[in-house]
Amino acid sequence: MNDLDLLRRWGAQLDEPATAPPPAMRTRVLTNRPARTRRPLALTRTGAWRLALSAGLAVAISGGVYWGQTSPGGGPDRGADPAALSGAQVLRNAALVAARQQGTTPRADQFVFTEARGPAWSNSPPTEVGKPAVTTPGAPRLGQAWNSVSGTRDGLVRTRPETDPNWQTLAAPACRDGKKPLVGADGRVVPGKFESMRCRTIPAYQPDLPTEADAMLAWLYDSAKATGKDRTVAAFNAACDLIEGYYLLPAMEAALFESLSQLPGITVQADVADFAGRRGVAIRATPSSSGQPKESELIFDPTTYAFLGTDSTAILRRTIVDNAGQLPS
Repeated sequence: MNDLDLLRRWGAQLDEPATAPPPAMRTRVLTNRPARTRRPLALTRTGAWRLALSAGLAVAISGGVYWGQTSPGGGPDRGADPAALSGAQVLRNAALVAARQQGTTPRADQFVFTEARGPAWSNSPPTEVGKPAVTTPGAPRLGQAWNSVSGTRDGLVRTRPETDPNWQTLAAPACRDGKKPLVGADGRVVPGKFESMRCRTIPAYQPDLPTEADAMLAWLYDSAKATGKDRTVAAFNAACDLIEGYYLLPAMEAALFESLSQLPGITVQADVADFAGRRGVAIRATPSSSGQPKESELIFDPTTYAFLGTDSTAILRRTIVDNAGQLPS
């Protein structure tokens, strides 16, 4: 299976029938990462839309009480050893940092640009008859994606091995009237041909996400409850997919981190490395019982508490641009 086949396979998961939300995020396409069965998001919200796709590293604080160590200026104590802090304290530090970032509210005609690094994946043949092939990580890959803020404009995805300067490009046409143009083996749209599955428009930015921690936590619980998994782990995994795959304003991102600090069983691991080789501190939600899916991770800079990425994707750059294919200055 070549890279374009992989891109098409995962790209096909981005737009499900109108009755179901997308189970995978476009960030997975950036690094040729398959959708994970441990996080089959059913991101639903009562009487409302489903999450869109895109990317953004800004978040919102709820105005909740900060229980971690603070500096005289009221922010996180960046001299504190992350290993000495609880997971909740690290998340509250991250919320304070996120809330102070400068956010840009995108226009509907713009694009969210995301650059990420993660493992390539390959399928090994089954070792026994009747058993599925084994999917394993391979050499690191670099990916870039341009996702329409409104979901109505054609986007673009390109990826390459980190050691190869040649990009492989795949068109990412928008869904219009329930139909999505078919992308051929060369990564281009096939004129007059459409995907067999009905699609729906998926914006890259949703302005109505909660900006207070309590509301965000309720939103995460509601979004994750359909998975039938451990409630805390499901909410935490939903948060990982949200920040990994969508554009958030600072108030939204801060609310997200603050809401996660309220979850029970949050643990911290110091001195981990993300897929870009950056050292960080990882935050996890521990399953309440055995047999639950492996928990996700959020990784933060141990000094600044800036968000670096998840256990599967290192977010290198994320910003708003005017056109698909345009690189930020």
